[in-house]
Amino acid sequence: MKYILILVSTFMFSQTENKIKFNYLSFGGGIYKQQHYKNDGLTTNIDLSIRYNKNLVILYLAGGLGGNDNQKSILIIDALNSYSEFDLLYGREFIVSDWFKIEGQLGFGTFSQNISITDDSNRNTIGFPIRAKFLLYPFKKFGIGFNPNLNVNSINNITSYNLIFQFKF
Repeated sequence: MKYILILVSTFMFSQTENKIKFNYLSFGGGIYKQQHYKNDGLTTNIDLSIRYNKNLVILYLAGGLGGNDNQKSILIIDALNSYSEFDLLYGREFIVSDWFKIEGQLGFGTFSQNISITDDSNRNTIGFPIRAKFLLYPFKKFGIGFNPNLNVNSINNITSYNLIFQFKF
């Protein structure tokens, strides 16, 4: 009996240890604005979160397609530009209620932008993303929300506004 109590208590206390686990997968799309060009563009993103206690580590991938100053219409392929970013972020989740959560994130990563799709004008640098998520949870494992992002870099600062869908593990 003594051994059973020791085994049960060991099992129960081991469940409260700090563990690293996958937290969520989210994806979305929206519009982005460029600091150096007047035209906006369309963007899409996906991120994967890992939780350790209250801390989040997020892998984030985003890309967009937009216009530059020479563009009169989005149908002119020569006047289009694109961007991509791959980031590693640290974040925290703030639970306002069971159905509403706010998340803040910041980090660093790579930023790349092509000024024209038809020529080889790709520029790369380090970017510093700042992100927020405002999520409504109609179901326990599914959230929908608004996600503003800012990537500060030496090429062209990008601000994006996305509608996102988040799935908790």
